[in-house]
Amino acid sequence: MSRLTEKDSQGNWVLKGVPWELLHEGQVITKDIWERIYGALWKLMEYEDSGLSPEDVAMSEYALSDAADELEEYCGMETNLVGEIKELLEKFS
Repeated sequence: MSRLTEKDSQGNWVLKGVPWELLHEGQVITKDIWERIYGALWKLMEYEDSGLSPEDVAMSEYALSDAADELEEYCGMETNLVGEIKELLEKFS
């Protein structure tokens, strides 16, 4: 999944493609802006429904990495499972 937020030139976070000025009171919310906001809120809902905290996600990354290393060492080579774990870990990066 690609990030939905980014930092502007001053280090403030913004929703990608939605400058803060477009969200000030009195601004008209266009269809494009509405779709971006809705998409971000949908992703937030999916994340919250997972029941995982940011710490849980970080711990999962470390646990998967350790498991892949141990499995590779035990088998003496990279197996399909190790390859799948490494592909999953790339998504954390």
